[in-house]
Amino acid sequence: MAETALNELTLDRQASLVLMTPWDRRYEVVLMSRHARVLVQGLPVEELFWTVKATGPGDALDLIRLASPEQLQFFFDLDWWHKDDLLPEKVAAWAVILIEAGDDVLRAWLRWIAGRDESIIPAVLRPFVRVCKRPDEMDIQEARDRLPSFTLDDVYYLDFMQDGLASLWGRFLTELFGVDAGLYRDVMETVLWESGPEVQEQAYRLRRSRLGDSGIPEYYESLDIYAPLPENRIRTTHGFQAEDEHGGGNDLSAFVPTLYMGDHPLLRAAVSELAGTADIERVLMEWVQAANKVLMVEAVDFDDVGALKGALLRVAGLLNLGLETAAVRSGTGPGEILRSAVVEDLVRLAVAQVRPLATRARTLVHRGLVPRDLFGLPDSWQGVLLGLLDDRSGRKGSGEGTRSFFESSVQLASARETLDRVEAWAGLMAHVKPHWSEWSRVLPWDRTNLGHPRELTWGRALLTALANATIIGEPVVRPVPETSLSRLRRAWFSGSRGLEGCPVPPSTVEACVEALAPSSAAAGLAAGTVGRMVAECLGDIQQEWEGVNPEEAVDGRYVSALLVGLEE
Repeated sequence: MAETALNELTLDRQASLVLMTPWDRRYEVVLMSRHARVLVQGLPVEELFWTVKATGPGDALDLIRLASPEQLQFFFDLDWWHKDDLLPEKVAAWAVILIEAGDDVLRAWLRWIAGRDESIIPAVLRPFVRVCKRPDEMDIQEARDRLPSFTLDDVYYLDFMQDGLASLWGRFLTELFGVDAGLYRDVMETVLWESGPEVQEQAYRLRRSRLGDSGIPEYYESLDIYAPLPENRIRTTHGFQAEDEHGGGNDLSAFVPTLYMGDHPLLRAAVSELAGTADIERVLMEWVQAANKVLMVEAVDFDDVGALKGALLRVAGLLNLGLETAAVRSGTGPGEILRSAVVEDLVRLAVAQVRPLATRARTLVHRGLVPRDLFGLPDSWQGVLLGLLDDRSGRKGSGEGTRSFFESSVQLASARETLDRVEAWAGLMAHVKPHWSEWSRVLPWDRTNLGHPRELTWGRALLTALANATIIGEPVVRPVPETSLSRLRRAWFSGSRGLEGCPVPPSTVEACVEALAPSSAAAGLAAGTVGRMVAECLGDIQQEWEGVNPEEAVDGRYVSALLVGLEE
């Protein structure tokens, strides 16, 4: 029934349906069409590439058989390279796929590439084969005795670098020889006499040209997507001509950006306002260009389909933030801004909003106020700092350790608040003894409630220092004796039987702030700021002790809010 319904649609409608289908489901939809080959070869080449990756190249052989040699070369140009380095493991993986797809697919690609790039076949063979040429004075029998065993013409004898890949490359070379013996000879001569770097450099230049025709810039050209925007001024389309991403008339863009718009109401409203107008065509083309630059700069692993989709959603998030920033500054609606603004400049404007926060984060680390490995910081703070310390200053972080790009002013404000808290804590903890850089070395860890020095966060360390200030009169970070915990509970929360629903006594907060007065003064922190920090720490231990019978001794093994020295 699904196949019948699909084939009742026009080919254009079938293509639209395929593009609206998730990558990992497209395979089965495409193969339902009676015009599957025409459909595959007419799809945007990046969308076809990601469909193959989401399906798994080994499971998508039917799609690969339907693809044109030009589309296959696009796959290789993306997947074989990292910046300007050819990746032998990727080459070998695709060689296996070509062989499995059938001799016709491999031969068609060899014929197509032979007339367009004389360097790519020698470049991909060089890591896998060593070529020896039989001297004219050596007869064939002597050559077979003295030279490597593999030969197709008794002129060139090949030694395979990896025994496990010998049959693969033997099959590949046999097909190459069958397609064009003259081409085979030229390839052998190139591998034999030309240097590897020269051949790879030529292959890289031609690869750049092919990808450029498809609207994908190379890595170093893509870096300007994160370049500072002069005076934070967005160019308008008046007088600005975007590059021809379509590479000479392809009616379909490299992908359909609005399929990867995500949950960004501002951007969605702006796109909806322009839907059906000539302006939206220009916006989508520039959106493709910006996304392709992000894909190249971020060096996204094309085997990770989640990362691919994440990069596209990331661009949408930056566009949302750029539109919001521009709208606030100009008092103009986001739809009108999108109608006239250069899309790439909106991305760069968004990154510019994050850059001051990234500078603050790097300054904290470079000045030694925050550990380079973020030792001692809570996970949520580490997530934010990890994102801001990243090379691309549009990132934010999360407590789960994942990172994405900032998407709204609300997220910027949250990151700014986190940095304010980190700076305050960094200033205070720099003057609490011993310094955090010495904790792992000077503190005894064998008989404590925390299993590893990394579990001692700044909050736990400060509460430990306050506990020692209460018990021995000195705010130092050292394990609090387990036998002192009940006394500590009475001192901090006296009169709060059970502690349920009781606020931290103001007198306890005041006493702790007073104990930290020398450190607070050295850090330049106001008493109110320190009071909030103290109250937060005391709140943690109060929650742990809620519901515990105050007449019973506190078991240090079940205390996590501070460092406890356990009894034998």
